[in-house]
Amino acid sequence: MRKINLKVLVAYLGIFMVLFLPVSVSIGAVSDPQTFLLNPELLKSNKAKIKNGDAQITAALKGLTKLADEALKKGPYTVIAKSKTPPSGDKHDYMSVGPYWWPDPQKPNGLPYIRKDGEVNPERHSIKDSDYFKDLSSEVAILGLAYYYTQQEKYAAHAAKLLRTWFLNKETKMNPNLNYGQSIPGITDGRGIGLIDTRGFVNLIDGVQLLKGSTSWKTQDQANLQEWFREFLNWMLNSPIGKDEADEHNNHGVYYDLQATSIALFIGDKALAKKILEENSLSRIESQIKEDGSQPHELARTKSWSYSLMNLTGFLLAFVNVFVCVSSGVLLSDLKMARKLLKVTTATTKKSKLLLYILLFLNYR
Repeated sequence: MRKINLKVLVAYLGIFMVLFLPVSVSIGAVSDPQTFLLNPELLKSNKAKIKNGDAQITAALKGLTKLADEALKKGPYTVIAKSKTPPSGDKHDYMSVGPYWWPDPQKPNGLPYIRKDGEVNPERHSIKDSDYFKDLSSEVAILGLAYYYTQQEKYAAHAAKLLRTWFLNKETKMNPNLNYGQSIPGITDGRGIGLIDTRGFVNLIDGVQLLKGSTSWKTQDQANLQEWFREFLNWMLNSPIGKDEADEHNNHGVYYDLQATSIALFIGDKALAKKILEENSLSRIESQIKEDGSQPHELARTKSWSYSLMNLTGFLLAFVNVFVCVSSGVLLSDLKMARKLLKVTTATTKKSKLLLYILLFLNYR
C-alpha cells in the first residue's frame, strides 16, 4: 500500500473542505470545469472565493501551488526507461512485479517466488514503470488544479509534457495494455491483479479535464488521449487479463469498476459507465460487505484496516463518477438506482448506514 502524501492531502482538504455541503453560489463568468470526481460547482465556488480574497481558500491555494512548483521540476516519465525488457520484446509495454512475492529460500534459484502478504519485496521498485506512473498521475492532478485556479500556463505546459511523453509520443508512449502487470517470477508474466497499478488514472483524468482552454493542451491532444484510453478500455473489457480482474471479489474488482467508469466518462460513453455501476458495482456491495459492515476479503489481509478503507473509497468514488455524470445530485432519473442500493439490506444494519452515507454524499455532491 502506498503511503498517503500528507502535503497533498492538506492542500486538497483546504481546497475541497466543503465537499459534503450543498453549493449554490453565483459565479458569474467563471468557466465550468468538466471534472468527474472533483465537484465542478465547488471548484467554481472556490475560484470565486479566491478572486474575492477569501483567506482560508487563498492559503490552501498557496499550498497547492507550492506542490505544483515542485512538480514542475519532475519528469517527464516513460515506460521505455526501464532496464528490463518485457516478454513481448517491446519496452513500450508496461511492466511491474507483484509487491508481495519473494524468492523461495528453499530453492537454489529462488523460483518460483512465494507470497508474503503485506511484505513488499524491494525488487518491486527495480522496474520503475509503477513508480513512474504513480508520480505521473499525482503530478498531472496537481498541475491541472494549479492551472485551473491560477491560469498560469507553466502548469498546463508541464502537465501537457508529462501526458504527451507517457501516452502520445511515438518514441516514448506506453502501449494501451497491462499484459505484464504484477508478474511473479517463475509463475506468470502478468496478471489481472496488475490493473490495480493504474488506479491513479481516475485522478489523472480529472487533471486532464482541468487543462481545457490551455494553449499548451490542444483539442487534438485531448482527442488523441481519449483514443488511447478508448483502446485501453477495450483491452480492459475484452482481454483475458482484463476479464480476470473484473472477476475479482475484493478491492481489485472495485477498482476495476472505478477505472472503467472513469475512462468511459472521459471518452464520452456515459451509458457504459452507468451500466458498469448497475451490473457490477451494486452486486459487489452485496457480496463484499456483510450485514455487520465488515469486509471479509479485506479483513483476511495482513493490512486489513488499510485494505478495508481502500475498498470503501473505491466504492464511493465509483458511485460519484456515475451520479455526478448523470446529474448534479440524486434526481428522479437516479432514484431507481438509489432504491436498488438500499434494497441490499435492511435500514437497521451497518451496511445500510454505509449505503445511506453514500447516497447523502451523492445528493450533496
